[in-house]
Amino acid sequence: MRFGPRAEQRMRQQLATEWPSLLNRHMQQYFTSVVEELSDRSVNALLGALAPVSRPLREYLRARLSGMPGSEGGFLAEPVFEAMFDWTTCDETMDQLAARGFLSPELVRAMDTTPEAEELRDYRFPATRRPFAHQLAAWEQLKQPQPRSVIVTSGTGSGKTECFLVPILDDLAREQTVQGRLCGVRALFLYPLNALINSQRDRLRAWCEPFRGKIRFALYKGDMPDTASPARRKEASPAEVIDRVSLRGDPPPVLVTNATMLEYMLVRREDQPILQQSQGKLRWIVLDEAHTYLGSYAAETALLLRRVLHAFDVAPDQVRFVATSATIGDGGEESREELRHFLADLAGIDPRQVRVIEGRRKVSQLSEEFASRDYALPDTESLWTLKSEQRYHALASNAGVRRMRQLLLDKQAVRLDELAEALVGFSNRLGASSSAGIDRRRTLEILDLCTEASRDQETLLRVRAHIFVRTYPGTWACLNPKCPDRAGTELDHPDWPFGKVFTSRRASCDRCGSVVFEVALCDECGAEYLAAERISEGGRWRYVPRIFEHSDDAGILELIELDEEEELADVSSLSRAASGTGNLAVPRLITSARTPGAVEVSIAVQDGSEDDQAGQIFGELLPDPRDGAFRCSRCGQRDTPRREHFRPMAR
Repeated sequence: MRFGPRAEQRMRQQLATEWPSLLNRHMQQYFTSVVEELSDRSVNALLGALAPVSRPLREYLRARLSGMPGSEGGFLAEPVFEAMFDWTTCDETMDQLAARGFLSPELVRAMDTTPEAEELRDYRFPATRRPFAHQLAAWEQLKQPQPRSVIVTSGTGSGKTECFLVPILDDLAREQTVQGRLCGVRALFLYPLNALINSQRDRLRAWCEPFRGKIRFALYKGDMPDTASPARRKEASPAEVIDRVSLRGDPPPVLVTNATMLEYMLVRREDQPILQQSQGKLRWIVLDEAHTYLGSYAAETALLLRRVLHAFDVAPDQVRFVATSATIGDGGEESREELRHFLADLAGIDPRQVRVIEGRRKVSQLSEEFASRDYALPDTESLWTLKSEQRYHALASNAGVRRMRQLLLDKQAVRLDELAEALVGFSNRLGASSSAGIDRRRTLEILDLCTEASRDQETLLRVRAHIFVRTYPGTWACLNPKCPDRAGTELDHPDWPFGKVFTSRRASCDRCGSVVFEVALCDECGAEYLAAERISEGGRWRYVPRIFEHSDDAGILELIELDEEEELADVSSLSRAASGTGNLAVPRLITSARTPGAVEVSIAVQDGSEDDQAGQIFGELLPDPRDGAFRCSRCGQRDTPRREHFRPMAR
């Protein structure tokens, strides 16, 4: 399409006028926009990958899966929100801590140095910065003359790494001042994933490089080469040991690894030089992501740590253990006691040696003037037209908004439906767009408004969202084309020959009671069929659901309610029994009676039995008697010996 010069000029002027306000509104309505866009893109990607040919089925799935996060059938699971107010800081700067001898001045200068490499500059820790209060609390415990251990529980982005890395590097900085270049492992960092190991490289480089090789580290993973190439050695940091030959010949004081590599190191002959040169030197063991140490894995880790202490020739009470996690503990005294015993049992130390450090956010208290107010909220558009301070007053004057805010402050993580319940409360003062039930979209809009409302430079609410995309287990359809739940939906169309559609496995329709089959697609053209098996039962033929071997069945079953699990077991046992009792179970593909090449069959929708008198007329595709292969009635493609051509709609 082409435009004349005047039309193009008008369009440019309109865009220049409206685009900034549109962009600003999009940035303001952050959570609402992100959730809707993520949902739409995810659903489009899924339907593009599955590519069913039936337009009614596509549009029905699009409408169902595009529901609000957490709603029944929605592709996005319930989002989780956490408050993001600043963490409480201590009164002293890093410079002041160094001046009174608490921290090594050389370490403080190293952390304050601006690295030459661009990718390291984000890790500069200015000497004028005041560390968080929980960081200083961890340092004070870990720097005690007699070894103490700590477990740090604090939210994402609260600087948990600094809680252990600063006292460890402070310890090494003081030691190298006396001994010079350090050889032998003093600190062992244990991470559950290689990605987490890699994430520490830049920070360690930024803070260790100023020591010019006197303090070094190694990331000991399976991909570490035996010998690095000359080019790799030339570009490597002097602070990092990059190959196994160097690691074994001159072990660095900081070793970052995982449980598997640590197991190998303890038993592999080639790695014995690491242990021999580290005898009696190990003083620190860090366990990051402590919430992953559960059940048998926790028991295996506890045994591994005892073997490590024996191999390094140190006693448990000579080592400072540090565990960190953003997701453990609820802040109560009972929880703290459980955490203390958790680390003590894992490390094999006395619980009295363990201290629990919790991060605390710096939250501005709402003025007393709002405490007795419960004003109804205007509609969203009206609230956006207010200035930031006016918006603050309007939102803080609503009891539901205050309940929602307090819930976020009381708990580390809150689901969207919980926030919606807090917002609606019992007074239901959400305005004209409210409903008696949970209104997730309205809650997202209020969250957006709260993050853009401030008074005296204090934001009413700052939050972070964690959004989860569900896997898609497949598609199932009720056999009854007259199912009442089909009426008034996108499925109510002649091109869809079956009934209600489900996105989780079930035995029968929850509305009409008809038998439910899984939808299978032609891998070439996307034509839809119901996957069935025809069995002989008491002298009559019956169609039962064919159960595909899903690789993610375990995940699917978690979404099914208990009574549906029992029904599913009945269906599965029926299908299996058909071939185990002399009754031949023959695969079939059920389709519309109008489908070219299909054999007409009359099936009772309630139980799947073949019934010439009262059944519903369908078409069935028969497998080729020579090889049992099916041929698609739409495109002509067929099964091959190597691959089944008709696949379930799962992703």
